Amino acid sequence: MNFTVLGTLRHRFWGDYSAVVALGATRMEDVPHLVEHLKSSGVPYEHIEGTHNCRVGPLTSEQVELFEAWVEPRRTDGTCRRCKRARHSIAGLEHSIDYGPAFDIELPYLDLATPLLPFLEATDG
Repeated sequence: MNFTVLGTLRHRFWGDYSAVVALGATRMEDVPHLVEHLKSSGVPYEHIEGTHNCRVGPLTSEQVELFEAWVEPRRTDGTCRRCKRARHSIAGLEHSIDYGPAFDIELPYLDLATPLLPFLEATDG
């Protein structure tokens, strides 16, 4: 089983370049799974408490490339929603200098159970 996450990248061209990605799980109960997946993405992230949303970044140019490589195989959006052509890079500037195109990714549900009890039994005195 999978769940859907919606995302948008915002470029920051003032000073040193950086970017921030807003990711939103479509259901609140999917947020813990999204957070676990972000831990494996290799980029800084933060869950915005009480919401379906996580913020990824700020990212350097190199981190944007790393994050895009993590996102790309998980994308489910087909053509661009605005121009109906082939989908663009999540950091693409085809329609805006400030924002990349909206994108969707699909992630599998994870087993979030923490195996603490066997660990405690194995180390108990």
